Amino acid sequence: MLLRKVGGCLAAFLLLGGFTLPVSPVGSTAQIGVPREIPQLQCVPTKETFIDCVSLMIGRINDQIVEDRKTLQSISAAVKCGYTAIDAPASEWLLHKLVEYQVDNLRDLDERMRPVPVELAVAQSAVETGWGTSHAAKERHNLFGFVSQTDSPVPFLGTYSSAVAYVHTLNVHRAYSGFRRTRLETDDAHVLAGTLTRYSILGKDYTKFIQSIIRDIRNHVHPAQKQS
Repeated sequence: MLLRKVGGCLAAFLLLGGFTLPVSPVGSTAQIGVPREIPQLQCVPTKETFIDCVSLMIGRINDQIVEDRKTLQSISAAVKCGYTAIDAPASEWLLHKLVEYQVDNLRDLDERMRPVPVELAVAQSAVETGWGTSHAAKERHNLFGFVSQTDSPVPFLGTYSSAVAYVHTLNVHRAYSGFRRTRLETDDAHVLAGTLTRYSILGKDYTKFIQSIIRDIRNHVHPAQKQS
């Protein structure tokens, strides 16, 4: 699918899978709504069910990011090996991802296009919603403390949309550049939680609380989580 090649390394490129692009159209439910294989999830206010619910959603979002990274790595490998042009589907995919992640080069895209630890997401959503019992969670499907300019909870079409917004925010917002830099070195949720001082006006007190919830999740994790 490449138009022109000026160097070697074709074997390395092929080993990365080439430009197979199983990408949903822009605006599809796989990107901004609820995947067809997941019915509208309701994170009911029981601790174990809440953990399972948020873990499932973040896991599905992370799975898509991992697949996207495979394509990005193929493109990056091709560039390093001397390819200077890509065909329309690959070019369209890359342009969309650059816009989505608000960057203009492959290095920054690689830094931002990475999964968010499930434990971190569960802990933050637990704190922001009281384990799914808050009005924002039950009535507005808002699991991660998003507020409008008037400080009212932002409504979402569903909990999955809220989870997508959360992962996207950590991956693109300038307030979380420290989180993304640290994530290059480790994917440990407890360590990464310490970088999110700007997620709440409570600053370090907030991050310490998140870290305590992560420890609690690890100590009292549901059996289903241990098997994953």
